[in-house]
Amino acid sequence: MTDAECDISQTRPRMLVPVTAALLGMCVLAPFNALVSSIEYFHDAFRLTPLESVFSSGIMTVFNATAVVCAVTALFPQGTKRFMVMKRIQIMLVASMALSSVVIVSIWIRGNDAPRNPTLYYIILLVMSIALALVQTYLQNATMAFCTSLDIHGYVTGYMLLGQALNGVFGSVLNLASSMSASKISHEAVAQNKRSALTVYVSTALLQLVTWWAFRRMLRAPLIKQRMEGWTQVEHDRQGPDMSWTRIKRVQASLVPWSASIFVLFAVTLCVYPGITSRVRTTTQSAWLQNEGVFVALHIVCMNIGDLMGRRLPIIFPATNVRRVSVAIACTAARILFLPFFLMCHLGKHVSSPIPDSLFFLCVWGIGLTSGWLSTSLLICGPQSVNTAHPHGERNILLQQEDSYEIPATEHTAAQDATVASMLLSFWIVSGLTAGGALSLLVNILLG
Repeated sequence: MTDAECDISQTRPRMLVPVTAALLGMCVLAPFNALVSSIEYFHDAFRLTPLESVFSSGIMTVFNATAVVCAVTALFPQGTKRFMVMKRIQIMLVASMALSSVVIVSIWIRGNDAPRNPTLYYIILLVMSIALALVQTYLQNATMAFCTSLDIHGYVTGYMLLGQALNGVFGSVLNLASSMSASKISHEAVAQNKRSALTVYVSTALLQLVTWWAFRRMLRAPLIKQRMEGWTQVEHDRQGPDMSWTRIKRVQASLVPWSASIFVLFAVTLCVYPGITSRVRTTTQSAWLQNEGVFVALHIVCMNIGDLMGRRLPIIFPATNVRRVSVAIACTAARILFLPFFLMCHLGKHVSSPIPDSLFFLCVWGIGLTSGWLSTSLLICGPQSVNTAHPHGERNILLQQEDSYEIPATEHTAAQDATVASMLLSFWIVSGLTAGGALSLLVNILLG
């Protein structure tokens, strides 16, 4: 290997891997975050109709139910092979760009007018939700497996999760800025919400394009390319039940408490956010807070800032990682208290509430903080718990400076178990989101 090649193998992967992982993380949740950030625009289509109070929870439920089905199919043994994971990421990024473009065109065509047939429009939104969920789930599953394969011990996964939080923050801040700007130009809420949604989806499409380019460039880096070729050779040569349902069942058996924790975590989060929290209105007489679009956008920003801070905690301060299963279960169970709190908030013009706006925003930030902190801890420590070779060992070779490294058979097995564990946890994430969406729909129906 020449000196130039050595330089590339020592520096470029160390820069490309974390940056690309963060970009992939931003793209993983981009469809969901764009949908949530644009919820008031879609709300305008159903005002004063029977669908007004349940449309958002219905869309989220369909979105997450589709995600569960896709998460199961992504666990098929062929899909757990790492050379297939890289192809899947590229295909899903292109599909994401195509779907974002379709949404942009639909917003442009609909304009400021309400659809003539709200029921038909709702069906179209449900179909789009199914397509977006399919793309997001396969991309999330493949990205989790790819990041875990590069680094069992959570460094790359941490950057991927950071990217997820950054996407939420950037999208929600853009939405808030657009809402506030539009409200100054025009007092018509429909025009304001359309402009906000268009801004969010255009920025999402550009992000997906940049990520696709960065990922392809990373795959051409010499050391990473060499690593990928090794994966391909190992997976093609492997025989027997090594990547079969036998392995999946074995890994899942050791993940039961982690799976339960992450399921409850996301079920509680989606039960209250955004289905219930987006119904809360200001208790003050402030003109800009009485603008529903601005108030909803502001609470989404609070949620995503809390999520970003929570996801960084286990990375910056490793001591905050929740490594004990009992602590994980206790923390996730305690978050159920958020539900009665938000139900006590000001949910409508004709409902009084003793809870001020400041406390509402603080608790929205709190649910984001705990969600980000616990999800990062569980997604790092869960795969580590099945790594019997070196549970607290050194980082993967891609983040070190050796020119070559021969991985022992025991580490191959541990890496594959950790990869399968990350994919299983992805399944339990979408299962929790689906359960939370269904509960949110039920609560909204009861609230009327």
